[in-house]
Amino acid sequence: MLSIREHAWVLPGILTILAPVLVAFWALRRLRSQRLALRELRARFRETLDSCEDLLGRLALLEPAARVAALAPPPPGGRASGAEQEYVNLRESLRQVEESLLQGEGEWQIGRYDRLASRLSNLWAHLDTIRGGIDRLDRDLAAVGPVPAPEAAELLERRAGQEHEARAGQETEIRARCEREAPRLLARARHPASAAGEWAAARLGRAEASLAEALEALAAGDLVGADRGSRLARALAGGTVRLSESGLLIEPPAGRGPWAGFAAACREARVPPRVGLGWTLAAMALVGAAGNWVGHRLTFRSTEVRVSGSNLALRAPAQASHALDLAHTGARAVDGDLATTWQSGVSLAEPQAVVIDLGKPHPIGKVLVLPQAAPPGRCTWEIDLSADSWEWARSGKATAVCGPAHSRWGITEAATGSKARFVRVRPTDWGRSGVAVAEIRVFAPSSLVK
Repeated sequence: MLSIREHAWVLPGILTILAPVLVAFWALRRLRSQRLALRELRARFRETLDSCEDLLGRLALLEPAARVAALAPPPPGGRASGAEQEYVNLRESLRQVEESLLQGEGEWQIGRYDRLASRLSNLWAHLDTIRGGIDRLDRDLAAVGPVPAPEAAELLERRAGQEHEARAGQETEIRARCEREAPRLLARARHPASAAGEWAAARLGRAEASLAEALEALAAGDLVGADRGSRLARALAGGTVRLSESGLLIEPPAGRGPWAGFAAACREARVPPRVGLGWTLAAMALVGAAGNWVGHRLTFRSTEVRVSGSNLALRAPAQASHALDLAHTGARAVDGDLATTWQSGVSLAEPQAVVIDLGKPHPIGKVLVLPQAAPPGRCTWEIDLSADSWEWARSGKATAVCGPAHSRWGITEAATGSKARFVRVRPTDWGRSGVAVAEIRVFAPSSLVK
């Protein structure tokens, strides 16, 4: 079995398969890179949030001492302690950090990751400054002289009374927060917290403990404690819900399998799984089609037929009416080498042809011609058959796409019962550079299979 395809499918096939694979590999690499970058950004956000809350806890422990520090006798030649004002300044700085983190959540939701990363870097520097201020406040309070116990107790009791009076008008609001609002937020936060890992679970545990303390304080009539505990529980539970809904908390895949893993990776990279898969498949299909087209363009020659049996014209005597030189004679069109060509060297203004002597009369089925031309275009020729090379019978004509490096075989079907010793190929329409034929093949009627 002889193939006229000349392996023309190899390069298009390779490009059609390889190009989509490379696109898929590139898409997975990009997805993995974005996953890792956003995973690091999530971790940095949570670390910043933890650091802010830890500093708030440290500062809350120093509040009573800072309140009464002004009552201590000043050192000789010194002034009264300014610890209370320092405490207020540090608390205000931490409040600004909390607001900045809320703005960072908004930047995350709209995909401004660079802005969020820059914001977190600035917040880390700010928190380091606040941490140094809290350390300094702690040292200053340790250096403060003894505070008269009766005066300190009286001051703290007076402050507590003022806070209780301030919250007396908010009792209904505080009770609603303790009994309805905070428990509702905790119920919403339980599922994402349990599915998102230890960090969210620990945060939810702190919220539940704060709510329990707030309810105990409310039952004891301590509105100040109930207010603080319920606010903390609401902040922890509400923050967990927000982080989960915005994607700053990532749930592990629910099941195993390629699709579950891919969907989990897309969620972590903040890409809708169906959109990511759809775009990837569309890009693979587009690039595969482009690779197939490029492969056909780069393939030297191709055809759409296969033949069985022998080529009657292979290395048969061939005489051309014109030849560019001795390296491009008519014999080059029947030597079986697709890299050699017959070139006439003249334009079609002068009639020209190549005649092949098959040695003896043969039944003729089809004549295949592989043309060449520059610039690329379409080439047309006619096939004549003869028994003695004097009287010729028109067998038909063919047209094929031709170019300097990528052409298609043109096929001429002889009439049923055609028999000839001589086959003549006469170009009728060609490129401006003159006639060029890479190969001519002649087959008997029963030897060609489509």
